Amino acid sequence: LLAGKVKPRLSAALTKYLEVHPKRDDQKFRAIAVRAFNRAVASIGDKPIADVSREDGHALVKRLQKDGLATGSIRRNLKSVCAIMATYLRETESKRVNPFSEIAIRGRSWMIHGGLSSWSRIPGHGWPR
Repeated sequence: LLAGKVKPRLSAALTKYLEVHPKRDDQKFRAIAVRAFNRAVASIGDKPIADVSREDGHALVKRLQKDGLATGSIRRNLKSVCAIMATYLRETESKRVNPFSEIAIRGRSWMIHGGLSSWSRIPGHGWPR
């Protein structure tokens, strides 16, 4: 509570995402979003959205690596979490930067940009394969 006002928690972002997304009625889509987001909450906790930081994004990547997920799976999970948070920030008209945007995955130059993804060249190593 902040001056009698409840701070929205991370789980509110998933709820908002599933309320407004065009594919909200697609059970497979919902399952993928919920699974990815549950991994994030298991890693960093269902903390108030205002307290979520880039450090939490890096902690999520480390947790997924520790759990043995392949780089592609980590990228897909991070992309889902980033899209969920981007939707929440947009729908609540927040000017805040998405803390899950542009989190690098160690050993790769794959970046998530606001729910979109792109390759970047690693200097001195050529293009990733």
